[in-house]
Amino acid sequence: MIDSDGSFGIRSLVIAFNSLDASLAYYIKGRLGYGKVKKVKNKNAVIFVLQNREGLDKVIKLVNGKLRIQYKIDAIDKHIVNVYKNPLNYKLHINSSFDLNNY
Repeated sequence: MIDSDGSFGIRSLVIAFNSLDASLAYYIKGRLGYGKVKKVKNKNAVIFVLQNREGLDKVIKLVNGKLRIQYKIDAIDKHIVNVYKNPLNYKLHINSSFDLNNY
């Protein structure tokens, strides 16, 4: 979901969902223990927004080595890791394997 409909901004992660998948957004919020689910005005969509440092740290640990798009890793480095005064110590890796069972 992050590779396709997710984006990392300054100290945030946003993932867009169709309204029919709102329960998945709430499930992710519950599993992480952080974040908010918001209805997108005039759209048949909701967004999951994560801005808590501990939550972002948790997500980065979960997705490290699973993302397949380099610019997503670059966005994590630029907008999350390098923004904090005490940078998070990560060596982020891209998943370049052909195995799609990487959930």
